[in-house]
Amino acid sequence: MDNNLAERSIRPFTLVRKNWVNIFSEQGSEASSVFYSIAETAKANNSRVYDYLEYTLDQLVKHSDDTDRNFLNDLLLWSDHDQEHFCCPKKS
Repeated sequence: MDNNLAERSIRPFTLVRKNWVNIFSEQGSEASSVFYSIAETAKANNSRVYDYLEYTLDQLVKHSDDTDRNFLNDLLLWSDHDQEHFCCPKKS
């Protein structure tokens, strides 16, 4: 067994470490880790990362005043809700 897949997925982050100098707080680093986790999850599920992030952030803004967070389950890549927006077409 090896962890090559995991190591390849974190490689882009280790290459751009110098760009993270602007993360001054614990909240900033937490927000960055959430953002990168979402992006890498989209890549791992063969989804269009930009489209998925755009859709997810748009939905979060629409629900920003909600106290019920059940809508978050619909945003997951493996949910049955609105997958056609960001799933990559199958190559022939």
